[in-house]
Amino acid sequence: MIGPDKKPSRRRTPTGPRREAQPKTYSEKDRARFWAKVAEPDENGCRVWNGALSKAGRGRLSIDGVTRYAYVYALELADRPVAKGEPVRHLCGNPSCCEETHLTTEGGQSANCRDTVRHGRHNTAVLTEADAFAIRIALAGPSPPTRGSLAERYGVSGSAISAVATGKTFKDAGGPIKTSRKRKSRGETYRSPEPDHEPARTAPGRTQRSTGARPAPS
Repeated sequence: MIGPDKKPSRRRTPTGPRREAQPKTYSEKDRARFWAKVAEPDENGCRVWNGALSKAGRGRLSIDGVTRYAYVYALELADRPVAKGEPVRHLCGNPSCCEETHLTTEGGQSANCRDTVRHGRHNTAVLTEADAFAIRIALAGPSPPTRGSLAERYGVSGSAISAVATGKTFKDAGGPIKTSRKRKSRGETYRSPEPDHEPARTAPGRTQRSTGARPAPS
């Protein structure tokens, strides 16, 4: 039951509306740059990216100052637009593959996570304190990425990203930590990590007004 001073929860669910993908136009120069870094099909039909790779082995390319995964450009060059933050599944299990027929956006992040388990690629990446700090800064920014996209970028699970965001892991990495629901209900969204400290001591027979503690019986 929701009291008069309580507001109903507005938590987003995975079934909520997603941003509609908008088709993009690329110049012949950009197309040539992309395909120059893509290998010919191997024995599995995969076209491996030969350019820069992320820590999780995914190709990366910058076009017009925007850095995205190479396989996202592969889909968009095939007239299959990808919405911002929308997970792309590799049906072949090869994260560096740019073969358009091996890629799909159907199924969402849950299917993408099942793919990583099926292909034996789950828990292959280990986050560092620098990664944790960068994740917190990104989530606290004016246009935060989805946790699914961060999980894909760093090659970890969505729960690992959530643990970093809430301070359950990497407590000393720095950066804004997502507050609890109770704090959030009071309008607080993020807090700075607080160093561990011992509780203040009081003289015998005196109370701690801030905590409501009583003096020990004599």
